[in-house]
Amino acid sequence: MSEVNTIYTKKYDVFTYLGWAACGIIFLTQLFWEFIYNSLNISIQVQIGSVVSKIAGVCGVILLISYFNHVRQLPDSQMKLVGGLLAGAALIKAIDVFIGINLGVINFLKKPVLLIPVVILFIFYWNYGPLPKILAGAFSLRILLQLVIGIIYIFVYPPLFLYRLRRYVYLITLLLLAYWFFLGIPDLKGIASTTKAKPESVKLVSSKDTYKGSGTGTGNGIPPSTSGWTHGIPRLAFWCETCNKKVNYRAKTNADIEKAHPCPTCGTTIKAWWVEPTKESYFKFIGGGLLVFGAMITILVETNFGNIGLYPMIMLMVISIIEMAIGIFVMYSGMRLKHTGPPAYATTIVSLEPQKVFLQEMIILVVIMLIGSAMVWGINAGLVAAVF
Repeated sequence: MSEVNTIYTKKYDVFTYLGWAACGIIFLTQLFWEFIYNSLNISIQVQIGSVVSKIAGVCGVILLISYFNHVRQLPDSQMKLVGGLLAGAALIKAIDVFIGINLGVINFLKKPVLLIPVVILFIFYWNYGPLPKILAGAFSLRILLQLVIGIIYIFVYPPLFLYRLRRYVYLITLLLLAYWFFLGIPDLKGIASTTKAKPESVKLVSSKDTYKGSGTGTGNGIPPSTSGWTHGIPRLAFWCETCNKKVNYRAKTNADIEKAHPCPTCGTTIKAWWVEPTKESYFKFIGGGLLVFGAMITILVETNFGNIGLYPMIMLMVISIIEMAIGIFVMYSGMRLKHTGPPAYATTIVSLEPQKVFLQEMIILVVIMLIGSAMVWGINAGLVAAVF
């Protein structure tokens, strides 16, 4: 599979890690379902299976979203086609997971239809090594098995081996997808040749994952690199070189950011810069946010629509309050400014570019928060249901 490796930069971002996590969780849910199917009675299977199915469904939505790393690298016409289809599939699947879409006797068509955009995506990657070909074939086989089982089920109960074959194909597909995400972010648009050239002869154009317009990152207040990570909330830091200490100043407006500021102690013009993001701070911000908003959704949904009884509700409230407290603490620790002095790229007047980039990233952040919060709610409800 060395041919595939030639189009990758070996860099990862939030979509990559979402893809890994979704593949891993779905894989585990399938193994767990195999265990409860063979070990537990029907009533317990129904109770636990509903929670497991919801978790796998949410991860399926995340998996559809994680493909956008690969969509963005395609030519514009292909990008718009596959991107629109994947977005629609993710939306429909999310509605099906949380509300339910019942098509009656043709209900089995839902999964095949939602898998079609994924097959198209890998077909567009067809010329870049054997892996996308294998994945396109694996997803096509899943669609075929789903259709065959669904059609047979209309008349008689399908043979057990078809169900097992579909599950094994699913597990193998998840492992292949995990490897696909492991390869990193593709760089089709950085290739200095036409798509007709063989991948072995392709020469990659050097690419740095930096803010647009940041150049080397020196003297404009913008970090030289984002290490392949979403920046999170842009955070300004200030430092007085004369006093040799941090200045606790908060810029309130864009006009305030784009001008020099004197040190309140000595009057010297202070240095300012956007603090470079780290994996640790990003994970803390996202993880804490998921706990906070997940706890809030749990409380709002269950108090308004839940009918689980007094004691389960009390337990659910206690869990949600604890999660909210932990989430707030983790979010705060992820947003703290950690530095011991101005970096080389610090300046007196910083650019607003990071804030413009963050507005675009907010869309991704909101999607992650909504899906992750729904997962926290599902886990909370599942825990209470398992106890009571």
